[in-house]
Amino acid sequence: GGDSIRSISVVAKAKELGVYLAVKDLFANPTIRALALVCEVGEAETTQHIPAYSLLPASYSDSHKSALLSKLKAQYAPLEIEDVFPLSMLQRGMLFHSMQHPELSLYHDVMTYRFALEWQETAFNRALQTVVSRHACLRTRFTTDGHHALQVVFKHCDPVVSVFDLRDEYQAPATDSDNEQAIENNPVEQALAAWMEQEKQKGIDQEQELWRIIVHLLPQGQIQFGFSLHHALIDGWSVASFVAEVFRQYSHFVEGDAQSSENNSLAATTMPPGYQHFIQAEQAALASAEQEAYWDGLLDAAKLPWWTGREKSNSVRFFCDMPNELSLALIDQAKHLGVQEKSLWATAYLVLLSLLNGEDDVTGSVVTHGRPELTGTNETLGLFLNSLPVRMPLVTEAAQGRTLASEAAPTAVSLDQVSWGVLIKAVDAQLTEQYSVRHYPLVEIQNRSGMDFSASMFNYTNFHVYKDTGEKSKLLYGGGFDETNYLLTVNVQKNDATSDHGVIINAEPTVFDTAFQARIKAYMEN
Repeated sequence: GGDSIRSISVVAKAKELGVYLAVKDLFANPTIRALALVCEVGEAETTQHIPAYSLLPASYSDSHKSALLSKLKAQYAPLEIEDVFPLSMLQRGMLFHSMQHPELSLYHDVMTYRFALEWQETAFNRALQTVVSRHACLRTRFTTDGHHALQVVFKHCDPVVSVFDLRDEYQAPATDSDNEQAIENNPVEQALAAWMEQEKQKGIDQEQELWRIIVHLLPQGQIQFGFSLHHALIDGWSVASFVAEVFRQYSHFVEGDAQSSENNSLAATTMPPGYQHFIQAEQAALASAEQEAYWDGLLDAAKLPWWTGREKSNSVRFFCDMPNELSLALIDQAKHLGVQEKSLWATAYLVLLSLLNGEDDVTGSVVTHGRPELTGTNETLGLFLNSLPVRMPLVTEAAQGRTLASEAAPTAVSLDQVSWGVLIKAVDAQLTEQYSVRHYPLVEIQNRSGMDFSASMFNYTNFHVYKDTGEKSKLLYGGGFDETNYLLTVNVQKNDATSDHGVIINAEPTVFDTAFQARIKAYMEN
């Protein structure tokens, strides 16, 4: 079915061996025989170093850069600055929306995880500091010079950690066997729920700490690990990687003599490439006439859902029932069709939009990641996301082997005229085609088209990094709070360990009332 995170490791390793292909090639040619026909062989490639400050706007003169750095050094003293470069377009967008509606806590994510582990504060602090030292994004703050939004990376940074001991106050936390009412009435769970609400209201100071850690020590040898952050700092895969690294390192320090086994710790591993590589890729995309033309062509005469532009409030979240046997059948279907599992679910999302909108011609947006195809970027922490338009009437064109290059304004095709298999393959073809233009930022697509794509969004995730974390660090469960500026989001989360899919819908209640929400749930479940 394919996996975009794993694929970048394959592509990067191939480049090191002098074999050149793109992530797009992997998905378009899912067999070794087919892939061999599109590969090119040349000199082995290594990751190029990006000099500090080299990504600052080209309009900055040397004297301007010097004055800026002097100002920042004075502003942040005694912290030492390692690099300064612009925010990505999506980072700026998230900051804008969170400042526009502070009462909604937009893009302030509060994630929480429960571990069956005894608490050793010294080992935890050392593990956390090891991870912070390894990832520049955890040593970053946002600022502005009056003209551009910038991120300042420091050489060293002390994380903000708060620890609350609940072990003597309460008897025991809830268990998996408890029913919903028992969980709600459990004093430990009530205390944690109250903390969650307080944390959401506390907010994030965008020019100070962009993240903080809150640990609750629970009875019966359990830890509740809270990670409060601004989403503009890192994406979901990065959150999963961060949690995995911290508790893998924590277990390492707890289980043995950390001094004598240093070679087994993260401190001894190669530093992953920096977030600057993503900023560089975005800057190159913005300068590409070819990528610009692709998005102009895709959105020619495109239509948006009827609820586009409605006011935003706090979303209502509900879950769709997906039995394990259905998940397994969908996985088999993706293999049978030779497509990514993501494409199968994205097709369901687009059909849902068509049903809700009452038209076959509808345009939605699909979250994709833009991690550069470099060795180790699967471990880099940062915001590597983009949300790209996907258009329903074009999928049948793609299924027939035609692209925007050959037909810029295809005619609409009724969904009644095509099978699910044709639709799924066509969506897969469109998503695969977009891998080569995935760094072109959504905000620029919206500026050029005059269209607002915040009506709906689809996001497919498979945080398989949690699988090893759960086995080695006794992760019991994870969850949390997140709120976006989108009016309808369809989130599909795959659990690699169980082959289950969780389908979570976030809907704007002033647009989709209770009856409408029931319709959406019924559509997705049937």
